[in-house]
Amino acid sequence: MAQLSTLGIVATLFDFMIEAIVSGLVLASVSGLAFLSYKHHGGYKLLSRPLKWVWLAAFVGFNGYIIGFSDGKYSNGKPMLFSFGWVLAGFAGFWLFIGLLDFLPEITHQDRKNNADKDKPPKPDA
Repeated sequence: MAQLSTLGIVATLFDFMIEAIVSGLVLASVSGLAFLSYKHHGGYKLLSRPLKWVWLAAFVGFNGYIIGFSDGKYSNGKPMLFSFGWVLAGFAGFWLFIGLLDFLPEITHQDRKNNADKDKPPKPDA
């Protein structure tokens, strides 16, 4: 009996650890993309287009998985962990984030121009 409760605790800790690791990886990748777009936009441009296509392929594949295992031949009657709505929201959010990073130089260039004028010392009167 003690062994069953220990296995339950280990399984719960494992699920928690997986969530913590995945959320950390997502945060690191989003931060890395933002840094790359801000500091090295040419390199980001090389990466962004293939990343959009890979993300689209993952979206289509994951939706095929959801449809096949929730309504299809291999359905076991249990609800899926993620619904189509959550997957669509994640896809749209990431797509918008990547699109925003495409325009990051234009957004920050205007800020730099305004701040550069403010940081200049006043000209002395001649």
